[in-house]
Amino acid sequence: MAIVVSERECFGCALCVLSCPEDAIKITSSFIVEIDEEKCTECLECLYYCPVDALTEA
Repeated sequence: MAIVVSERECFGCALCVLSCPEDAIKITSSFIVEIDEEKCTECLECLYYCPVDALTEA
């Protein structure tokens, strides 16, 4: 599985970045969330902290 970001829903608040214990999430200069799949352990912390449910499991 992987974590998928809905660019339509995400507004770049960075709560997912702050919640990630593996430092696997970053926000690009255009405020789009990117997840490093090699670092991501799929702990799902980011899903719990996202206020607009822009992150989902795929």
